[in-house]
Amino acid sequence: MASRRRRSKVLRLTLLVKKGIAFLFSHIGLCALVVAYTMLGSVLFRAVEGPLEKEVRQLARDCRHQSVRRLWMITYEYNLYEDEWIDKVLDELLNFKRTLLGAVWKGYDARDYEENVQWTFSGAFLYSLSVITTIGYGNIACRTYFGKAATIGYAIIGIPLMLLFLTNIGDILAKMFRFLYRRAYRLKVEMSLWQKRRKADRLRQIANSTVHGGVVLSRTPSPRPRQQHKVKRIHTFTAKDCHRYGSYKDNLRTAPRSSSLSEDQLSITRQQHARMKRTAVCDAAPNCLVSLPQHVTRHVDLEGMRLEALIQRYEFEEFIIRESMEEKLNRVLVPLWLVLLTMLAYLSVGAVLFAVWERWDLLDSFYFCFVSLATIGFGDLFPGASVRDDGSAQEKLVITSLYLLFGMALIAMCFNLAQEEVVSKVVHLVSKLGFWKSDSFEAS
Repeated sequence: MASRRRRSKVLRLTLLVKKGIAFLFSHIGLCALVVAYTMLGSVLFRAVEGPLEKEVRQLARDCRHQSVRRLWMITYEYNLYEDEWIDKVLDELLNFKRTLLGAVWKGYDARDYEENVQWTFSGAFLYSLSVITTIGYGNIACRTYFGKAATIGYAIIGIPLMLLFLTNIGDILAKMFRFLYRRAYRLKVEMSLWQKRRKADRLRQIANSTVHGGVVLSRTPSPRPRQQHKVKRIHTFTAKDCHRYGSYKDNLRTAPRSSSLSEDQLSITRQQHARMKRTAVCDAAPNCLVSLPQHVTRHVDLEGMRLEALIQRYEFEEFIIRESMEEKLNRVLVPLWLVLLTMLAYLSVGAVLFAVWERWDLLDSFYFCFVSLATIGFGDLFPGASVRDDGSAQEKLVITSLYLLFGMALIAMCFNLAQEEVVSKVVHLVSKLGFWKSDSFEAS
């Protein structure tokens, strides 16, 4: 029994470990792992390098005070002897210079106050991030032997982890961006189809209003452009009414306005008769034809055929677009100009942000953002140089770290999208030149 319980516990523990490892290498797990690893590095390097920074600052402060006292003693003792006073002062200044250079080599930055130390949690967080992202500004570095050894081990583990994070997150962001772009493209196609459907419905209404109640009506010319294609209203005819109108159309001119006919008769006033002069054929009475000029009926037939052809054309175009829309959406690639515009927008936001925080020029801020996100990191400009005078300096350093972390993921996304577009263009160009077919290239 005891052995079975041990085996079950081991199996449960093994299952939990497998689930934990699978979660760590998932999308959310990788993000959490990178942030946790960076926070671990910030705690480690702050604990290692923080005391040395305070010690060096205290050493520089004591050295300065001692030099001032010695200068006063030299002046008090040798004030009447100029040559001896100059020699003693020069010796004291040389000693102060050597001590100060040693403090600078140990990381002294000419700041003596405790609230302006570099190895705070946010400063160490930015240092850890610059190590695993291979930016390496150089403004802050480990000075102790243990700190240097810890940096080597931290980078060996952190750099592959960061590359895995950027690959994974960049692929996710590329899929999201591609999905949004295809949704926008689908919306554009749907708007085009809606316009075609609206045109077809409008033409269908015109065609239906051209034949109403069996009487065909041609279009009447109008001196105004907006009324050239306006369809005239037609009243319904029966067979008896059509026969009566064909036989007694001349009597309509003398008919009184108040005359009322039976239900099988047609009520036509003189104004209605003027509007119905161009009536052609009555479907309810096939043998009953209205005596109208031949070119009018021919014009009606041509107009009806043209409208029907336009309706069929719009419906066919809508059918073709809908049939090929899904296939086209799967092949739609994000254009290169949109990728470059996204990168430019992110760099511009960072440029404005650092220009306000660091009091840099806009060009210097844009240069810093580009150099940082490209992992060049010259070190001539680095974050935190001017924000220490502000009370919210540490929060700004954390925001800077998050900006760099998300920015590198965005750059990875842009590289992913740009790679697809460039490969597609190259394959299309090579297939156009006739070296090989693009289908065979995609199949391989």
